[in-house]
Amino acid sequence: MLRMIVVFFLCCFLLGTGWAEESDTSQDNFKIPFITSAPKIDGKVDGIYESFAKKGNFFQLETGWGKPATEKTIAYFAHDDKNLYFAVKCFSSEPATIRSTLVNRDANVVVNSDWVVLFIDAFKTRRCGVFFGFNPFGIQMDGNRDDEMYALEFTWDAFWFSRGKIYDWGYFVECRIPFKSFRFPHDRDTQDWNVIVARFIASKGEMCTSAKVEPKIRGLLSQAESMKIGKVLKPGKNIEIIPALTGLKNENQSLKPEFGMSAKYGLSSDATLDLTYNPDYSHIEADKGQIDINQRYALYYDEKRPFFLESKDIFEMPMNLFYSRRISNPQWGAKFTGRFGSSSLGLITARDTASFEDLNDIGSGGEDSALVNAFRYKYKFKDSNHLGFFVSHKSWQGKKNLVVAGDTFWRWGNLAFNFQGAYSDMEDKSGNAVQATLGYNGKHLDLQSGYSHFSPDFDSQLGFIDRIDYRSYWLTAGYNFYPQKSYLRRVKPEIRFAKKDDYNDGILMDRELELRLSGQAFKDSNFDIRYNKGYEKFKGIGFNKKDFTFIYSINLNRNLMIALIGGIGDSINYFSETPYLGYSYSLSVHSNLHLFKRVSFTFDYTNYYFLDEPGGNVELKENVFRLKNTVLFSREISSRLIYEYNDYYGRNFLSLLLSYQLNPATVFYLGLSSEKIKYNSAYLGENFSLFFKFSYFFRL
Repeated sequence: MLRMIVVFFLCCFLLGTGWAEESDTSQDNFKIPFITSAPKIDGKVDGIYESFAKKGNFFQLETGWGKPATEKTIAYFAHDDKNLYFAVKCFSSEPATIRSTLVNRDANVVVNSDWVVLFIDAFKTRRCGVFFGFNPFGIQMDGNRDDEMYALEFTWDAFWFSRGKIYDWGYFVECRIPFKSFRFPHDRDTQDWNVIVARFIASKGEMCTSAKVEPKIRGLLSQAESMKIGKVLKPGKNIEIIPALTGLKNENQSLKPEFGMSAKYGLSSDATLDLTYNPDYSHIEADKGQIDINQRYALYYDEKRPFFLESKDIFEMPMNLFYSRRISNPQWGAKFTGRFGSSSLGLITARDTASFEDLNDIGSGGEDSALVNAFRYKYKFKDSNHLGFFVSHKSWQGKKNLVVAGDTFWRWGNLAFNFQGAYSDMEDKSGNAVQATLGYNGKHLDLQSGYSHFSPDFDSQLGFIDRIDYRSYWLTAGYNFYPQKSYLRRVKPEIRFAKKDDYNDGILMDRELELRLSGQAFKDSNFDIRYNKGYEKFKGIGFNKKDFTFIYSINLNRNLMIALIGGIGDSINYFSETPYLGYSYSLSVHSNLHLFKRVSFTFDYTNYYFLDEPGGNVELKENVFRLKNTVLFSREISSRLIYEYNDYYGRNFLSLLLSYQLNPATVFYLGLSSEKIKYNSAYLGENFSLFFKFSYFFRL
């Protein structure tokens, strides 16, 4: 839930003793200097930055489009043969309001905190890029951005160095990013990248950027500035080796150490071969408990495994035909990804020892062994427009599944068109699928229409397709208002109509009319209110239903953030042999509390209640409680405690993890976990385990 909230609201933003005044480099493009003496990355203001290229004119993004930023920001750039150097001075008229804590890297950095992000589109796609960001203490976040999907993906981890410090005039952050840590075109006399710097001022809820972003132009990276490096960069053959030793002991087995290894070979700065053998993913990052009763469709689980996260954007498509969690427990895997001129491609092959056919088995995996392969190719033309091709193949237990697909994307200003068609073949059945969308996104007006269909026999064994045998049509229209009041900065009314028909005979399956109101208000709060009136057919029975949903988040102060998601209304009992219409309500509460700059608590509570009628008998209920405590003794040493309780399954889960993390790959973990399950008054047992993991990052 934390990641969903962070990404949802962050993407809404991102479309989505001082020095003397410095002159700003050109808004259109700028060249960064080569330096022979590098700054020490310690968060202290260094006079060496006087010789760096500077960006000093920042402009407000949503909701104050194009207005000068209310606080002064100066960004600095330079490079040597091996590294890019980036630093930012963030002035504040009220330094006491700066929000920052010592937390773990990535998504936690942006929760209730000030931060700065550098976006780099090294291949000038004007759509996709990587980002490097940090809070005022220099705690890192990095990942990928896709402008068209309005998505920030925090799961990519790079090897780089950063520090920051708060002063009485604001804060200063600086970093050193090795060229080996990200991809860019090679064999060029000069480098020309699109870059943009964004700063978020948490106390004001203000986003500002180093380039003026016009709302009439679609996307953020499409409006980035050109940054030139007038020197041949030769990062060399980047070889990374990460050996790992893991061990697990539980009540049923003795401690048995196992060896695993991951390797990365940079064939060039824009082509990489990744290899993994016997990777261990199961004990460090446990999937968060979700409400799973009375669900018509399979639950979606985020990908957290490093091997599958590298160049993940290459495999993203309008339809989710490659969902890496379908590869449940790889014994080994190999992946090649690269960008060559206007072309990009990716190839994955792996042996899965716990393959499954049904999406509902994602959380637990299966028992079959399977060989899986996926190939993706994209050809880019006219900025971010592209043509794409995808093929996947899975073989297991004498069965084979083949999927072939093609897609295209076109953009004209704020107007964008997406299309993908797919064909599947499996044993004696074959199927097809199509998805097309046409959308317009501007400062005020948002419009989108779409069509999709999935034939009854369409089967993508490596994808996440939770429903087939229908044709779907939808239309959405919304309008943004910007009152610019202290209590209301943006408000957007929106209407959406959608319907699904049976694939063959056109009989109505689902219909919905949704009214929605969303926006931004005081104290950096966000709200989203939805009313839905619709019709749903399940097991041949049609139901008319109405429901109400709300999402609200607010930063109450510099230490506490609270988010709520709630729903109430008509609901179908999918569990019953004969489905019937009842009533349900649900509530999810998420909060982050930071204490003493080193201690943080994350609290999650989710419930679901199904009643036979409003105010009637409770037929189904599930409550999931989760508490996570993190203590950072230093930037490298931390402890993490998780307690989770699910009353439907009578599950009590406790996990304690001690961590030493020098960088994302050089780590030592020591942990223990305990789980008790009591279902329908029957005691099903207790499981206790002790585990460790040690891995070391070698870069040659």
